[in-house]
Amino acid sequence: MITTGKRQLTSIEYFKLIMTIYIKKRWWLYIWIWAMGLFFLCLEKRGSFENFFLYFSIVFPLLFLFQNWRYAHSKDNKIFLLERYYQIDNEKIVGYLSDGSESLMKLENFNRIAQTKKYYILYLSKNQFIYFDKDSFKSEHDKIWFENEILMNIKKNTTA
Repeated sequence: MITTGKRQLTSIEYFKLIMTIYIKKRWWLYIWIWAMGLFFLCLEKRGSFENFFLYFSIVFPLLFLFQNWRYAHSKDNKIFLLERYYQIDNEKIVGYLSDGSESLMKLENFNRIAQTKKYYILYLSKNQFIYFDKDSFKSEHDKIWFENEILMNIKKNTTA
């Protein structure tokens, strides 16, 4: 069993995390929107649809950024910003939050993993996840054990 160090996200770090997750899933959508916007911008004669799509290609990403910024800074999501640490073994992960609550998650309940430069992201459902800061492990040995035992176990269970 290993125990991670205590970590706490700020609302800006949480915003960056959810934006990274979303952009990794939907990068193609924004490329397509911007490509179509550039195409319509280059047209000599534009109709109302082309003008609408041109404005849409600018406004839609800005609205999306604003919506996620509000979500990350919402008081309703303060649980995501609480200090936490985890105890991890071969069968379960137990999270302990600074407000005194704890949650037990069996490894078999995780259905997908992802990584960013700074985090391991373990998904329980399509939009529900837990994150581990890559620097939160107390030693390099703990980090290697986590990667080899936990992440590989989850990958093996999801491909089977």
